[in-house]
Amino acid sequence: MSFRRLSRNAIASIAQVVGSAMLLLELYRFLVRQLGPGQIGVWSLVVACTAPARLGEMGIGTAVTKFVAGDLGASKPRRAAATIGMCSATVAAIIGAFSLLVWSVAPAVLTRLVSDDRLLSVAQALVPWALASLWFASIGQVLLGALDALQRSDLKAVTTLSANSLQLAAAYVLVPKHGLLALGEIQLVNAGLAAVGAMALVVGVLAVDTHAWFDWNRRRLVDAIRYGAGMQLSTLGQLLFDPVVKALLARVGPLSVVGYYEIAIRFVTQCRSVIAAAYQALIPYLAHRAGDRELAKQDIVRAYRLAHSLLVVIALPFFSVVAVGLPLVFDIWLGRNDATFIAIGLACLVGFCVNTLSVSAYVIYLAIGRIRWTIWTQFGIGVLNVALASIGARVFGVGGVVAGSMIALALGSTIATIAFHVEFSAPWRAFVPEGSLGLTVLVVTGASMIVGVESSAEGRVPQLPFAVVLALFCILCAINVWRQPAVVDALGRLRAAKGRAQS
Repeated sequence: MSFRRLSRNAIASIAQVVGSAMLLLELYRFLVRQLGPGQIGVWSLVVACTAPARLGEMGIGTAVTKFVAGDLGASKPRRAAATIGMCSATVAAIIGAFSLLVWSVAPAVLTRLVSDDRLLSVAQALVPWALASLWFASIGQVLLGALDALQRSDLKAVTTLSANSLQLAAAYVLVPKHGLLALGEIQLVNAGLAAVGAMALVVGVLAVDTHAWFDWNRRRLVDAIRYGAGMQLSTLGQLLFDPVVKALLARVGPLSVVGYYEIAIRFVTQCRSVIAAAYQALIPYLAHRAGDRELAKQDIVRAYRLAHSLLVVIALPFFSVVAVGLPLVFDIWLGRNDATFIAIGLACLVGFCVNTLSVSAYVIYLAIGRIRWTIWTQFGIGVLNVALASIGARVFGVGGVVAGSMIALALGSTIATIAFHVEFSAPWRAFVPEGSLGLTVLVVTGASMIVGVESSAEGRVPQLPFAVVLALFCILCAINVWRQPAVVDALGRLRAAKGRAQS
């Protein structure tokens, strides 16, 4: 796999995430107008209560990306097809069993979190819809991971954007008729279409005979489960984060706060995905280069230094721009400037910005199959979250829950990066790329000043003036990023790769 193809896949992933973010923006604008934050909070709690069924996925989706990319790098497409078929069937069976178990206990858990009897009955009726969506989504993750391994991030983007577009269309039709109950239906539309579309594309792209998909390679399945089984601890860590935060918010605050958190976290994580999705392309890239062998230590460190230097000079300005645009986005969603909402969103932005800076080490560990520290990163975040968010809830209420969870996210995210530098003897100065310190001071100071002015506005944010300010800030950031040595180096490599392809 060439550097040029890596760049093409990264661009396709970014386009997918940006398109999904725009659709998400419109979806939540519509839902807030139709249902209000309180009912969105109820749906968020339903999703949180059914999330433990994800333990049945066993990290197999990640294993598929690595093993299938390795198979293709070793010119073994039949084994790749067998891996995809076996893993999809395994996930479908195990998630189905876990879903039945969760179905039996989720209604009782919701009884402790939702005090309004009318909303409680609706929440309990939504449980099977949420579990069905989770089942399709888990299978879809395996198949979308296979598209990543096939170096077809463009097709993955088409599948995801099509499913998200139809979800929005379903919301326009169903929510006015069925209210809160419609959220289960539209989520199922999204997950089901993504899974079916990904399946059709994977079969078409790999183009092997039908029997290959049903070959049962027991050793490969054991390897995939062993690789993914370690991710169970990682999944448990994830379950100790978002569902726990929502449960604590429901205990110490009104359901509207849970809805605010759901909208804020979805927006922030979708923005983060613009960067994270591009870096996911490193997994099949490195796995494809390795094939059936291990990469040399110097190759791994070189890949990390190149990836991380580019990450820092892009992530910090990017999150600063999002912070500046946050009050404007929330004003579009809510129709007013809500200080609580903005505070939650800004806290989430800071936590996920620090988390994003660990992406390079995290995905390289996944690509080379050394997942111990990625697992401990996720588990560490979860354990710290339970401790800090619970303490914050007791002492400070709603604000303490959000602040505690974001501090846990920031601290836990450093585990993989520290471990990588120690294990591979990567120089610590590589964590702060050349020229990035001045850029950091510029964008953080500028963003803080603009957000301070925006947050002081009463009522609605003056949209046109602040849109102009946001545009000017984006231009300023873009000019400074363009001059960074890491960006100049990456563009030079891309031009060289393009020249080699044309010669």
